[in-house]
Amino acid sequence: MALNDVMQPDFTKRSGSIVAIVQGALSGIVLEDRWIGSCEWDGIFEGYAARKNPVMRSQRKIARAIGMQYKVLEAYLDCDRDAALIRVDDQSLMQSMKSFYAGLKECQPNFDRTNLIVAIAFDEKGRVLMQGFQNPEAFNATMDQGRMVYWSTSREELWCKGLTSGCFQTVKGVGVSKDGLSAVYMVRQEGLEGACHVPGQYSCFFNRVM
Repeated sequence: MALNDVMQPDFTKRSGSIVAIVQGALSGIVLEDRWIGSCEWDGIFEGYAARKNPVMRSQRKIARAIGMQYKVLEAYLDCDRDAALIRVDDQSLMQSMKSFYAGLKECQPNFDRTNLIVAIAFDEKGRVLMQGFQNPEAFNATMDQGRMVYWSTSREELWCKGLTSGCFQTVKGVGVSKDGLSAVYMVRQEGLEGACHVPGQYSCFFNRVM
């Protein structure tokens, strides 16, 4: 399968980058998130293809960091194509594996750089539901209300997930990255429609590309 045969990320929205969420396929643990560009994305894909086709091994480009640290098993794009879920083989890493996130007693969000942090929601079964952004108001509202509140970068306003659809996300746990630039939330996804606004899709990450 050629790279052009699959859906491609939209690198035009965030200064040429998308958010890549790395999740252990066996453990379901969100290991880290990072911003990647088109070169890193191509490297992930070509490294994946090389494992499927040994002839390509000498020519493969492994993505900086992700491809070098993990064996990529699957990759999905979200409904807006500006975030990716990359599921990796963590079986061999189970003993030494550490998440990039810690509790609020150890880490606090850092809004100094852009006034925004990446916010990732996953359910109690470990299914990654969506990725959005939070400013200080959204983060504090989430902590106060116990439900996910995001900052819409397109509308430039706060939005409580589920306020119009009834598909609220009740927060069950929270972790903040060690650099303070992102947060992961375990949530109970309420409502019949799930997290995604696309009809029939429970998670926003339903476009499998690898």
